[in-house]
Amino acid sequence: MGIKLVYAIQPEPKGLAQAFLIGRDLIANEDTSALVLGDNVFFGHDFSKEIEGAAMHVRTVGGTAIFGYTVRDPERYGIVELDESGMAISLEEKPKAPKSRLAVPCLYFYDRDVVKYAEKLSPSVRGELEITDLNRKYLE
Repeated sequence: MGIKLVYAIQPEPKGLAQAFLIGRDLIANEDTSALVLGDNVFFGHDFSKEIEGAAMHVRTVGGTAIFGYTVRDPERYGIVELDESGMAISLEEKPKAPKSRLAVPCLYFYDRDVVKYAEKLSPSVRGELEITDLNRKYLE
């Protein structure tokens, strides 16, 4: 089976969602793509099964798969709020009054529509294409 890794360089920091605009040609013929930040370390019991399950979900159902990790200081992170069944119902970037303590670690899976959604984003007040805004497009 194996793994295929490709990359492109972001000339200046304009947000995580810009990765899909920069890499559009690299992922154009792929059913799924993943975005992982290099300064994050992921580990845990059955973690590889969780990753495989998320990627399979995106391949078969479509959309996106994100993860959540409980933190003490949620105002410092992108936060996901879940309903009783575990489905995302809201996403906020560094909220002053967080709706949950589940931070979204920088590990995402997307279907082939990710470039289309990224193209529709407007820069935030920070001048960046925010990954939380991209994930909200999927949530809508």
